[in-house]
Amino acid sequence: MRRLVTLSLAALILGAVGTGWASLNADKQAAIDLGLAWLAGQQQADGRWCYTPGTPSGDDDDSATTGAVLCAFLESGYGPSDPTYGPNVAAGLGFLLGNAAISPVGPQPAGDPDANGNGVGVRWWGSYEIYATSIVVPALVEVEAHAPGTVIGSGPLAGRTMASVVQDALDYLAYGQNDSGSARGGWRYSANYGSSDNSTSPWVAEAWLYGEAAGYTVPDFVKSELGQYWVPYIQYMADPAAWSYGASGYTAPWDWCNLAKTGGLLTEMYAVGPGNIGGLYDYTTRVDAAIGFMDRCFWGTGWGNMNYEDYYAMWDIYKGLEVTIGLDDNTHITTGARAVWGIDSGRENNWYEGYCEFLVTEQRLAGYWEDQGYAEATLATAWGTRILQGGLPLRPPPSGAVPELPAGALVGLGLACLAALRFRSRRKR
Repeated sequence: MRRLVTLSLAALILGAVGTGWASLNADKQAAIDLGLAWLAGQQQADGRWCYTPGTPSGDDDDSATTGAVLCAFLESGYGPSDPTYGPNVAAGLGFLLGNAAISPVGPQPAGDPDANGNGVGVRWWGSYEIYATSIVVPALVEVEAHAPGTVIGSGPLAGRTMASVVQDALDYLAYGQNDSGSARGGWRYSANYGSSDNSTSPWVAEAWLYGEAAGYTVPDFVKSELGQYWVPYIQYMADPAAWSYGASGYTAPWDWCNLAKTGGLLTEMYAVGPGNIGGLYDYTTRVDAAIGFMDRCFWGTGWGNMNYEDYYAMWDIYKGLEVTIGLDDNTHITTGARAVWGIDSGRENNWYEGYCEFLVTEQRLAGYWEDQGYAEATLATAWGTRILQGGLPLRPPPSGAVPELPAGALVGLGLACLAALRFRSRRKR
């Protein structure tokens, strides 16, 4: 995993400040720091972050929002014991653990989802429990990475290890997979919902990626069901000449195709792997078709097109492209940010640096991002901060493991402050 704070500071210390890359990295770090400071100020007395800033909703919206915000802190290296944001992380974690629910899980038509054999799963309840549980899981994975062997002291999960709770949450998501019809292999708002959509389903695949990389188990049959049934169903492959060729629909392949769902589709395909893809087309053909659709439409803005200014969409797109073509790719997404925003990252057609330039430019002086799509400012800021962090964060070094800087680094730090001042002059008010 790459920590931008380390990369940016190293570039400054090595005297690379005059280059565009050093300046952009300093801008990224300044934006991350300001975003985290704003998020810390939005935390409620009970530890939660609200979907609508300052307005507790009392259901899974706040659990999902709290999970996403915790990831922003944890992926920046701030664990529960860190002196800076550790109290915020600990309080947010307390809210999540206090609002968990334990539910029975058992064998399903395609297999047994209970990987640890204890007969129960853990979920975050509400109207959108699959969303919420999927977004919470990475935060718990990160907490366990910062503090291995954590035992929960109170609430419905008292006495449980964090690791066992993560596995039970993954078991519950496996249990909730739909089993029949066109919905087979996917998910919707609650377990075994009866219909699936490709706004919800990719979040489960993302939870898998975090969990599996940290050593947790996802049953093979769950991946097979997703890859053999839902992925080939939801991707539009009927007409290669059609605008939507390669895209993901919402509940059907022709239904509301856009960039956000297609980014999610890429994450799903990566999560199940080439050997689990069904239908008439192989893994490579499907991935290439999805990326081709994204290249044709990458200019989109706001709710209708779901890319720039829609941070829910940007996160889905970011994760899908990150795992398939990578952050350094310079060839697949050629329409990029430049045509609409006049953004020039110094790298021709690099989609990720275009995203970073956009985020640096669009952040408000207070530190948040103002969403024009699905999410409110809290989620937009959590996702914007995490995109700037780069990479697939899984096991960041503990806060205490960051080496002390030599005296010569003070020059670099002074230059970083100058870069931050320049950055502030660019940011929207």
